[in-house]
Amino acid sequence: MSNNVISVSVDGKAAEQVFRHNSTGQVVDLFSLYIRGGHSVTVTYKMVYKSDRYGNVNLGGVALSSVNYEMPPEVLTQKNSPVSVNLTEEGSIDWVYWRGASSAWLASPTINVARKDIPTPIIELKRVNEAHLIRTQDEGAVRISWTDGQAPAQSGVREVSGLVSRNSAGTQEVANGGFEISVPAADVARTLSFVTSGVYQARVDINAYFNGSSTAAATTYIQHGTVAVGTAGMGNRLHTLEIPANYSARVHLNFVLKTNNNGDLKLGPVMLKESDADLTHEARLSALAEKVAERLDLGELVAGQQEFVLPQLEGELAYAEWLLEEDNPTDAELYEAYLRLGAANDMAVIQKKSELDGDGSASDPYQIGNEAELIYAAQRMNTIATEHAKHYILTANIALTNNFPMINTFSGVLDGKGYKITGLVINVTEQTNVGFIRTNNGTIKNLAIEDAVVTSTGATGTANTGILTGQNSGSSALISGCKITGEVTTAHSGGSSGEMRGAGIAGEQNGGATIEDCFFSGTVDADGSNRTVMAGGIVGYADQGTAVISRCIAMGDLYAKTTVADQNQVAAFIAAYQNSNSTSNCVAYDGTIYYTVALQSGNSGRDIGAIYGNTGSVVHHGSNIAYDNIKMQQIGSSTEAANITTKPNQTNVNNITTKTKGELQEQETYENINWDFDDVWIMYYDAEKDVSYPVPQSIEHAKQPPQITKIRITAE
Repeated sequence: MSNNVISVSVDGKAAEQVFRHNSTGQVVDLFSLYIRGGHSVTVTYKMVYKSDRYGNVNLGGVALSSVNYEMPPEVLTQKNSPVSVNLTEEGSIDWVYWRGASSAWLASPTINVARKDIPTPIIELKRVNEAHLIRTQDEGAVRISWTDGQAPAQSGVREVSGLVSRNSAGTQEVANGGFEISVPAADVARTLSFVTSGVYQARVDINAYFNGSSTAAATTYIQHGTVAVGTAGMGNRLHTLEIPANYSARVHLNFVLKTNNNGDLKLGPVMLKESDADLTHEARLSALAEKVAERLDLGELVAGQQEFVLPQLEGELAYAEWLLEEDNPTDAELYEAYLRLGAANDMAVIQKKSELDGDGSASDPYQIGNEAELIYAAQRMNTIATEHAKHYILTANIALTNNFPMINTFSGVLDGKGYKITGLVINVTEQTNVGFIRTNNGTIKNLAIEDAVVTSTGATGTANTGILTGQNSGSSALISGCKITGEVTTAHSGGSSGEMRGAGIAGEQNGGATIEDCFFSGTVDADGSNRTVMAGGIVGYADQGTAVISRCIAMGDLYAKTTVADQNQVAAFIAAYQNSNSTSNCVAYDGTIYYTVALQSGNSGRDIGAIYGNTGSVVHHGSNIAYDNIKMQQIGSSTEAANITTKPNQTNVNNITTKTKGELQEQETYENINWDFDDVWIMYYDAEKDVSYPVPQSIEHAKQPPQITKIRITAE
């Protein structure tokens, strides 16, 4: 429970702030610093303040090793796993997974294994330490689908287990535990992907090695903190390793520490396919040069010692750009330039902001134009009592490169001016309200957040999780003209109370708050374990009579997962649970709702609907529209997904009409329910999906050339 600053000085000169490290609970973080040859460094980790009398900071092990630039760190990546993976697509060369649940500990990882039907398996998996126990387990497992390599009776979509490694002898894990994945060399570049289906009360380091080397070419880790014993742990993560042509690879998933006897690691499907990535020396240098140039153009970089590092970074960039323009540069030249530019870039840090342009008034709002300014503004709002009530505007698109600290409470005005925030990643445990803004009591308008990943696990009570805000609360709370895309995951710890509420925009809305003219596209995964779950496109839980949801559109996939038959599982694309609210003129555009416990008739609480699920009591609403082919699918069932009913099993729901996909691509459909296409909305053609739909007019990328939607030919 403390706020800390890490700073670095080079060759004994004055330090420049690197970044703030905030902690709200027991966490373990790994920090790395690259030191160029011939230079000394001093790292200072300083506690600024603490929010609890027990607040402290603990320093763990410190290690020093030579840097191996055999491959760039970005070849090994991780992100929230999709709830299902397609083995045919991701494992076109080979795949392996474990099926069923076994209460007995197994002697070999080859038990209960399912493999792609090929003459000689390519992926090799072994248990690193024979003293460790393993078993299969389907708790919280990722789902898979495939179209090859299995008997027809097993085709379709299935919930599968993972292979668990655990040493139950004590709380301190012995060294070199976990799993090892190996693939031999081949003459084509390949992508190795695998799912860790949860790590519970433990930390696991993931190291990648090439061509038999004992030095890791890339490293990452997964960790789940100390929480009440339960089933959630850390959610599924999808890891990918890019393997160049003529390289063999080995991935070691190694236990470092666990904080409970039951701490474990679960390995889900492992897949291998030909790579789409360009891993040539020229491509790697070009990508790095583009990244560095963008950071310099944004003015985000200063150096630990500006007079030394920044000019060197600019010089290395100029050399790299010159080399890329030369005819036939050698691989050795390209590789050396990559190493030099990479080292210079690693030494540059995001600048410390000491002020924002503007004074925070309505006439002269604070101006936010890059990552450093956004983080600085968030820190001020979280530490200075009056700052969260000020006026803020964005002046440029912002690409985040670090986990965002979240704004605790906001009661001012944030005007995105049509700009977008990308790279928003929030991954927290044991939090009540989670989102870009945890609790919104003010106005958020004209803002886009794209491809966000928001994860909240380990909550022991009710948790409200949304990309934009955890809770939109109070009669002054207004969210208007925002476009949000991304992934939301909220998971319970298995405690005895609370609800998991997840949504694209707001986990909960109450007290007369309003959401209007907003767009969401993405995935919401609410896993309540043994508790109530609510998965909504716009809002998870909408409560207290005067709150309003109006002229909003949502699309994507929703997951409502609970393991207990008498618990609620509620999901819908506008509001999962709607209680005495006004929802009018909204559209459920497309998608599928997945659920675990079989649906029942009557006012049972297990309600799946296109616009809203469980309606609680009387709902005040105008005309709402749902796509006539929205699907619902019970997880683990081999039955084909069914068309969703537009109304849940309630008697107080009406005024929902269905439209075809063709009708939903016509502006007139929305104008008929009072959408404003003069000032608020614009029809947007999505070339990737080959469909059209409305988006808020204020958002930058919506300002495209007019699309021809109808041609009428008449004869005279």
